[in-house]
This record gives sequence, structure tokens and C-alpha cells, in this order.
Amino acid sequence: MTFSAEVQPQLDDQIVIVLRGELQQTTAAKFRQVITDVLATCPAQLVIDLNLITFLDSSGLGALVSARHACDETGCRVAVSGLNPAVRRTLHTTGLTDYLNAHETP
Repeated sequence: MTFSAEVQPQLDDQIVIVLRGELQQTTAAKFRQVITDVLATCPAQLVIDLNLITFLDSSGLGALVSARHACDETGCRVAVSGLNPAVRRTLHTTGLTDYLNAHETP
């Protein structure tokens, strides 16, 4: 159960977080901490790239929803991108595609 989150600041006051591995019960707390740390820098926009996520469970979905709430509280726009077929299906099935501003490409 590996997981990593690579923070990639962009020139336009945007931060991209590239997630790799499994976003699930044992890794969700690490993701939440990354979100807290990134939002402390007050970016205008945050993009969460899920292209390299191999597994996403309800805890991972909860962490993505928490990220959206945290962004709303700070005024940061958020989008989820890089949806592989399994993640796209999960977001669609749970009705979270629009809420998370999910897009196919980064």
C-alpha cells in the first residue's frame, strides 16, 4: 500500500498535487496533511491529479471531499484531474464528479 503526494507549484498561483498509489483508509490522513500544508501557502487554485491513483476507497473519497471543504474555507478554487477509468467510475457512481470539479486531463 504505497502512496505519495508530489506538490508542484505553478507560475500562475496554482499548485498541482500529483497523487500516486492508493488513496484509502491508511493513507487518507497523509493526504489531508498535504492539503493543510498546501493551503497554508494561500494558492488561488489547487489541482489534485489522480491519474496515478491505483485504488480509491470511501476514506479516499472522504479525504477528497475534505479537501474541497478546506479549499472552500480559504477561497481557493479546486479541481480534480487525470481521471483514470476506475477513478472516473467511482466519482461518477458516488455523484462527486461535479462537486469535485473533476476533469479528464490535468
